[in-house]
Amino acid sequence: MKRIFYIFLIATMSLSSVTACSSSNGEVSYISVQANEIYEGTVSEIGSDYITISTDSGNAKISYTEDTEFVGFGRMGKGQRPMGGNPEEMSNGEEAGTPPERPEGNGEEMGNQPEDMAKGTFEDVSINDEVEILVDENGVATTVTLLGREMAGMGGMSQAPTEYNFVNEYSSNTDISGETISSTGKDENGVLVATEDVKVNLDNVNMSRVSEDSTGGDNASFYGVGANALVTAGVLNIANSVITTDSAGDTGVFSYGNGTAYVSDTTIKTSKDTSGGIHVAGGGTLYE
Repeated sequence: MKRIFYIFLIATMSLSSVTACSSSNGEVSYISVQANEIYEGTVSEIGSDYITISTDSGNAKISYTEDTEFVGFGRMGKGQRPMGGNPEEMSNGEEAGTPPERPEGNGEEMGNQPEDMAKGTFEDVSINDEVEILVDENGVATTVTLLGREMAGMGGMSQAPTEYNFVNEYSSNTDISGETISSTGKDENGVLVATEDVKVNLDNVNMSRVSEDSTGGDNASFYGVGANALVTAGVLNIANSVITTDSAGDTGVFSYGNGTAYVSDTTIKTSKDTSGGIHVAGGGTLYE
């Protein structure tokens, strides 16, 4: 009798183990999603009301709602106009509309800023995206933040560059007016602002970028490599200016990470692939 009992106990324990690990029948097991936690991993499944990510602890199936914010997924394609106004007005580089009031002088405060507009939807999420998900007290996603995206054909994640090539980098409060800024190097930025708390004002500036060697691609789309004007930290304000580009991946104005860009009364013309007029990614902020 004891032997039978032991055999039954061992069989029961083995069955419980299989159920917890989900192996023999091919079903996927999930870890328990805890309230008010942050989960980081790779997207493996996208449903109409949930996202499954592979984490170091296992698969996490996390629900989302219409109130969930998708951060870092918001992007503007070539020829599109961002927030406000009539999209038709922006075609072929016509002037942008009226933005919030821009800063005056050398490094004055910006005043109240609207909420971050670099948002996407669940439709912007892709399999193999690296994301961070913050859940609320009910275990429902409040924010889904894009951390990285697989580069097509490379079999690895597209990582933010550790440094950028540039013609002009401004690391202190700067006002520039009536100048011409030209860029011809491979995958370089004509203007780079990458220092926290720095405020750069460009007024009545002619910015031109032409390069046959630039590569474009995911690094241009996600991180602003090769953009004519790039801000990754601090504030860049461009007004009453003309920006022209003729390079692959050469966005007119790109805001990424902790950067904030203001664009007003400015004409932007682009020509090549992956070269939107204005572009936001990775949590950046842009107002026009």
